[in-house]
Amino acid sequence: MVEQWQLYSLLSITTSSVALSLALLVFRRFPGKRAATTFVVAMSFFLAAAVLSYPIRYWYDEYEGSDLFLWTSRAFYFVHMLAVGYTAAFVGMYFYGFRVFRRRSAGTLMTFSLGAAAVLVASLVGATPSYTGPIPATANARLALATISTAYGLMMVGTIVRTLMRNRDPVVRRQAIVMLSGILLHRATAETYAYMRIGGQFPPPFLTASALIMAASFTIAILRYRMFDVTPRPEEPVAYPRKFPLRGGRAYVAKERRPDLGFRALAEAVR
Repeated sequence: MVEQWQLYSLLSITTSSVALSLALLVFRRFPGKRAATTFVVAMSFFLAAAVLSYPIRYWYDEYEGSDLFLWTSRAFYFVHMLAVGYTAAFVGMYFYGFRVFRRRSAGTLMTFSLGAAAVLVASLVGATPSYTGPIPATANARLALATISTAYGLMMVGTIVRTLMRNRDPVVRRQAIVMLSGILLHRATAETYAYMRIGGQFPPPFLTASALIMAASFTIAILRYRMFDVTPRPEEPVAYPRKFPLRGGRAYVAKERRPDLGFRALAEAVR
């Protein structure tokens, strides 16, 4: 007979695996894009969190008081925080990637800050002694995870809303709307799930299902609306002041020691 935690774990791992498959599809189409790589990393951490989440509930009865139970709980909060952080990094890397992440130091600082937040949340999983040994105390970790995740979610929403307000390109706006719908659905689900977990409930894995929907919205925005494609457009003609009175059908010779004047005259003629 399948127990409840086993069914929940299977559903959670399945939905997270599908989300990772979508991210890998995007990476295969655009292997050179840093945002695509970040998308894969985020979904990988979501899968890792799903693998660790529901077995913890089972180990609470089987391995209460063991170091394995304590460190598995810490690992869960660590990878879950990284999953949320890298998802927010993916959104920012697309909409502000060329402006902010063109320097290697920006990417290094982002990775360091995400890792620091994950370490902070995991370190809040303390040990409460019992007659059998230490058991994880996760109240503070749950609160920190919910608080920092909400901050990351607001950053994603703010990034897309700012893009919608300032960018009038119809393709970019369609991309932003599709992504925003997936983010809002997942954030609403995450807040509900966090409230239930802080209250001590053991809800079904609808959080990973909403993460799958969010990943699907990202994939649609990328593949359907050509999120990573650059469409070439002709430049508008601009009046340029002329310094060299060159005439068509004539040949000119510029006698100079260094080829400077001739190149400048040629560049003006081309423009």
